[in-house]
Amino acid sequence: MPPSPGSSSVSWLSVTESGKEIAPLETNDEAFVKNLTDNQLPKPVAGFFLAIQGDIKNGVLDVQSDDFEKVLGKPLTPLVDAFKELLQ
Repeated sequence: MPPSPGSSSVSWLSVTESGKEIAPLETNDEAFVKNLTDNQLPKPVAGFFLAIQGDIKNGVLDVQSDDFEKVLGKPLTPLVDAFKELLQ
């Protein structure tokens, strides 16, 4: 579903289908936490999100697994196809 006129929201599906590369926003830990707390997230929760971001940055969460395929008994649906199916 496209955003309403004048809206600045963009769906992941539209980003994926655009073929454009989206560069990640670089920030430091202090600015990351400040952004979250400035937007009403409690500081301990912001710290938790910071820890998760650190794990992502350090590859801790980059685990290859076929667990879902084993449970489902079939190959996973590609992400773009799954989004298209959800939006139909």
